[in-house]
Amino acid sequence: ALTLEEKAKAWAKVESEYNSAAPHGPRTTYMLQNKWKLLKKQLKKDVATDRRETVRTGGGPPHKLEKPLPEEIFSRVMEITSSYSVMGSTTSPDSNAGKCTNQLGIKVS
Repeated sequence: ALTLEEKAKAWAKVESEYNSAAPHGPRTTYMLQNKWKLLKKQLKKDVATDRRETVRTGGGPPHKLEKPLPEEIFSRVMEITSSYSVMGSTTSPDSNAGKCTNQLGIKVS
């Protein structure tokens, strides 16, 4: 875990590098942190919608998702954030998953 001081230094570095390369007006650390939070929030929303639409029933062709984030930004945010923070846990919350059988004797995974 990082200390608050280490995080502040890292964000100050991000601000400095961003403002030195940005063709428009400077951005504050607060503005950059806000944008980062919004990007992560949008990414989580996109992943949740995709997951929900994947398991949706009702027949017909699969729903075509329109992602508000451009693919380049989407993939870059996914690289930086942990997949757990975006996708959630991929393991079953049941510690007996894969070991149980249902009433018909079929293994439940």
